[in-house]
Amino acid sequence: MSTVKVDTLVASDGTSPVTLTKQSAAKHWCMVANSGVPSISNSLNASSVSDDAIGNFTITLSSAMENTNQAALGMIANSAANPSTSTVAGTMETTTTLAVETVNTAGTNLDVPFNQFAIHGDLA
Repeated sequence: MSTVKVDTLVASDGTSPVTLTKQSAAKHWCMVANSGVPSISNSLNASSVSDDAIGNFTITLSSAMENTNQAALGMIANSAANPSTSTVAGTMETTTTLAVETVNTAGTNLDVPFNQFAIHGDLA
């Protein structure tokens, strides 16, 4: 049996980071704070977020996905200690945008402070 030990893994040019393209790893994740105006607080492959309406925002990806048939996952919470009784829906509108809607159990849109998303699939 062989053992591989590395400190740094780089692309064949010797300097660029290794790019995951056709692998089973999240190609996008982000944390969006939203107390009225959404903002990205931490991310991978997210360039911006737009405020579309109460409980609606769109995340723009830095690198396009292969198509719009990706697995977009989300979790929201009213506070760090109190998970929300709300629901979240994320839809890939284009290969570079994820539309998000957050609603309470009565079906009313609301801005939720803590929003986390990931997209699994292949990059273009």
